[in-house]
Amino acid sequence: IDKWAEPDDLAWIATPDAQRIAECCAGLLLVPLGSTVDGAGHPTTVVIVEDPKALFVHLATTFFADPTHQEWPGVIGARVAPGVVLGVSSVIRPDTIIGPNTCLAHVTVGARVKIGANCSIGMDGFGFVRDKLGQWQRFPHFGTVVIEDDVEIGNNVTIDRGALDITRIGRGTKTDDQVHVGHNCLIGQDVILTAGVVLSGGVVVGDGAWFAPNASVLEQLRIGEHAVVGLGAVVIRDVAPHETVVGNPAHPLTKP
Repeated sequence: IDKWAEPDDLAWIATPDAQRIAECCAGLLLVPLGSTVDGAGHPTTVVIVEDPKALFVHLATTFFADPTHQEWPGVIGARVAPGVVLGVSSVIRPDTIIGPNTCLAHVTVGARVKIGANCSIGMDGFGFVRDKLGQWQRFPHFGTVVIEDDVEIGNNVTIDRGALDITRIGRGTKTDDQVHVGHNCLIGQDVILTAGVVLSGGVVVGDGAWFAPNASVLEQLRIGEHAVVGLGAVVIRDVAPHETVVGNPAHPLTKP
């Protein structure tokens, strides 16, 4: 992905967008057929290919080690219940409380965090891309999870590690049971996620937002500060700050 790409990075762009290509700072950029590339003075090496994302997956899995194949060392520095597994690249504060049978890896946990039972935090998210034969290939996950101070996570919660960057749970955020946070979600401070909420990959949530039970949000959307997402709402567009949305598909609540 090219959004935060730097000169040492490999990135791809899915559509032939001349402006994004010109602005990208990646050292090696994969772009689709039909792209217009102005090579004069462009610092990025641009390669035009049939399917940039599929080639990115191939290169990433070929030239980078698969972190999921590493061993799982024990990292003890918290109040840990029976059955907890603290895996590779886990940084856990001593004042953290972790419930039974929870599994963590690729995660940094802040101060005074409480994590419930049977949670899965820092594992690979759900991401696939078709190859030339039409078969699904797993998109590599090299990112992490950052859980900031004073967060409370309920039972049976899943928080996926970032694909190429981080998944962040902001300070003071609270989740109920059965919540799912997809890879690369960026959740602000003091957010409430009640039971059964599903955030697809790349969702950005502003400070103080509140989600009713069983609400779900499509990938890459933005939920504004102090917005309210109603019971069972299915969000398929951005939600403005302080806006309340309800229904399927979700729409602004109109007062009688």
